[in-house]
Amino acid sequence: MQTDSQGAILRLSRGLARPSRDAHSPESRAELQALAERHFKAHVCRSERNAILRERGYDPAGDAGEIYRAAYRALIDAMWARKREEYWRLHRRPTVSS
Repeated sequence: MQTDSQGAILRLSRGLARPSRDAHSPESRAELQALAERHFKAHVCRSERNAILRERGYDPAGDAGEIYRAAYRALIDAMWARKREEYWRLHRRPTVSS
């Protein structure tokens, strides 16, 4: 049994249950982006998202995790851009024309 040191706490190290899937194939990228969108819309918490990635054979700490996080982050950025745009549209001061 191998342990990893994380400060004062020792935890059992866990490997992936099965080999990691290739995250760079177009099908995997599309699946990771679809998962990110589905999780974003359903407000799935981070630990649950990582567990789902592992269940599907992806390594959340590897390349698949980076692709997934980039897609998820793009959705968050788009949401905030829409909110800012709506805020400015609602709170725009009328312009005075001469």
